[in-house]
Amino acid sequence: VLTKEIGQMADNLNTLEANNQDDERIKTAKERYSVLLIKDYLLSKRLSENCGTKPAFIIYFYSNADVCPECVKTGFALSSLRSDYENLRVYAFDLNLDLPLIKTFASLYGVQENQLPAVVVNNKLYTGLT
Repeated sequence: VLTKEIGQMADNLNTLEANNQDDERIKTAKERYSVLLIKDYLLSKRLSENCGTKPAFIIYFYSNADVCPECVKTGFALSSLRSDYENLRVYAFDLNLDLPLIKTFASLYGVQENQLPAVVVNNKLYTGLT
């Protein structure tokens, strides 16, 4: 249930952001959403280890500062995959948000702001449209 709600929140934020990029309320909502995602990721990883579940985790870092066609295409592809596969967990983070937590999370995987989009699958980093 939580996975579906998080996915719906992501879709709603994407739509709002596409139409009103400069709205401060959207930025605040994205910051709260990002913190929620990190908490969910950590909880899901812990549950996976303790309960023997086998979800697949994808961590996606992007930028909305400039028009990034590769980021847009990657985002659409991941949204489609998320809706098609119940056990797939996709966590998307905008590196332009001024949240040290996101910057730290990105640095754990070696993500560079000038190499976006960046996707982490099974702890392996892929950059650009892959």
